[in-house]
Amino acid sequence: MKKFYISTIVDCTFTVLSIFLISFVVYNCFYSRGVSLALAFFSTTALSTLIIYFLVKKRKKFYQNELLNKNAENLIFSLNFYKSEKLLNLFEKALKLQNYEVEKKEKHLFLPKENVVLFFRLGFEKVKKVDIVKAYNLLDFSKKQKVYIFAETFEKEIIDFSLRFNGTVNLLNKTVIYKLLKKSNCLSEIEVAPVLNGPKKLNLKSFFTKKRAKSYLTSGIIFLVFSFFVFYKVYYIITGCVLLILAIVCIFLKPQEEQNSP
Repeated sequence: MKKFYISTIVDCTFTVLSIFLISFVVYNCFYSRGVSLALAFFSTTALSTLIIYFLVKKRKKFYQNELLNKNAENLIFSLNFYKSEKLLNLFEKALKLQNYEVEKKEKHLFLPKENVVLFFRLGFEKVKKVDIVKAYNLLDFSKKQKVYIFAETFEKEIIDFSLRFNGTVNLLNKTVIYKLLKKSNCLSEIEVAPVLNGPKKLNLKSFFTKKRAKSYLTSGIIFLVFSFFVFYKVYYIITGCVLLILAIVCIFLKPQEEQNSP
């Protein structure tokens, strides 16, 4: 949470400064410097209040989801080492702690009151169509049962394939598994496997990080300052404003830093 507060304060400061500079430069093209300062102040106050509200709200939600996904990934990584019998015992206990009536079968769990089959497909291999079919064949079609498949993630092809079963096959991912075990206070029983951070991948989003925002802001300020001393100032103003807008855009995009601690 400390990272959240520090980064949000810094980003809000950049946002206010960028809006003020853009407003002042634009107003200065039409009004005197004193009037431009006053108008820029009021414009910045109004816009910044609205923007900062949504920025803080969005950033808080992002860090909560990021933390949930990170914890879920670490949990699934450990559960991937579990044998089928041990995995069924864990989820049987978790469900019973939530007052579910659970029947343990050879390869799945069954909730008689809900008439639901629970099929767990954890491991380091991706879920395949054959896994969906295996889970589907566990159903007693005369009793109109449904099956819930628990796995880390599901590719779009698998999700589309599951939709062909008219609601009898339902997919639940890693966050659902984490929430279930957390609610049942079973996380402390998990034998934690070593978790390694994977290699970072470069993509276009690397050009819109918060580190880039600082560079865009600095460059934008330099262009706007020089616009007061050159003859063709419009080019400097446009370039400076574009750079400041890019700085704001970088702030509003998802931060790339991950929060690893609860």
